[in-house]
Amino acid sequence: MSSFKSLLILVFMFAVLLFMGCSSDGGNGFQNVHFIPVGEWNDGFGGAYNISSTTLEYYMAESVWEGVTYPGSLLKGDILVANDFSSNSGVLLLRITELNNIELTVGKYTCVYYRDYTSSHVLLANPIDEAWDPIETDTLAQAESLFTVHNVGTHVSMWGSGYGR
Repeated sequence: MSSFKSLLILVFMFAVLLFMGCSSDGGNGFQNVHFIPVGEWNDGFGGAYNISSTTLEYYMAESVWEGVTYPGSLLKGDILVANDFSSNSGVLLLRITELNNIELTVGKYTCVYYRDYTSSHVLLANPIDEAWDPIETDTLAQAESLFTVHNVGTHVSMWGSGYGR
């Protein structure tokens, strides 16, 4: 009976250690359920994101501001990682597949941050640095460590005006 008891205690301790090593929240207090705000999101001013479960396309139509014409732009990418920051905010990590008039590089990695998601509205933002240049990384691992909840305030100086369906 004592060897059975010892075996039972050993199995219990092993199970406890196994579950202690598992983390379900990614260290930020929320479970990462890999949410993606799928849909066509328009800002009403010529900008749109078309997001599927695997790809993202950002389009900005040509515009004129105070007599200056700004060309339209396009960013397409494959969604490789979706990290949740809360139940209605997070980041989509992309491998860039196509560009037009955006200073990024095909084959590198960037992201799109989102917040205040509802089924009919979301705020979206592309990451920029202090000089207002788009941010990209060479590897997915670099993107995963750079585009985090802790860097949203550094990378986003302005959210889109509100995207709706």
